Amino acid sequence: MNYLIDVLRGKIDERITQLGHDKLSVFGVGHAHTIDIWRGVFRQLIAQGYLSVDTEGFGGLALCERCRPLLRSEEALWLRQITKPVKISRKTCDRPDFFSDEESELWEALRACRKQLATERGVPPYTIFHDTTLLQMLHERPTNLDEFTEISGVGAHKRDTYGAVFLSVIAPFARRTR
Repeated sequence: MNYLIDVLRGKIDERITQLGHDKLSVFGVGHAHTIDIWRGVFRQLIAQGYLSVDTEGFGGLALCERCRPLLRSEEALWLRQITKPVKISRKTCDRPDFFSDEESELWEALRACRKQLATERGVPPYTIFHDTTLLQMLHERPTNLDEFTEISGVGAHKRDTYGAVFLSVIAPFARRTR
């Protein structure tokens, strides 16, 4: 399939020129389409029974009997339009909308603490704690190491390494709500 796509897209390489496929009338006619689009076309032709994969040989493609009316223009070909998948960016949340002012203040303090620890250690902030762990700290507001360990994402190592620091950030806010 890749070789056929290279011919259709007009790719010049040693094998194509050696076999004379650069002289074919179809050479380069599909240069405007991406490799992914051509793969999608071939997959659909295989799925609809117009092409078959030679599983016993080198995996080449072969025309099936079903393609004859298509080649004689006696039948129309319907293919699904190939579209690029939409990429969803996963950006860390700066401040979820549902926060009160106090929650916002604690959220920013937790993130600043995490950022400082990450910078000191030369690691990305999420390796200290993920946002979901910080959110749970914000909601639970632990006051001691036992409560801190109950937060999802906090094991013994992270409790011992970061517990006191994060508890000191949470402490002023914990007093306000209790």
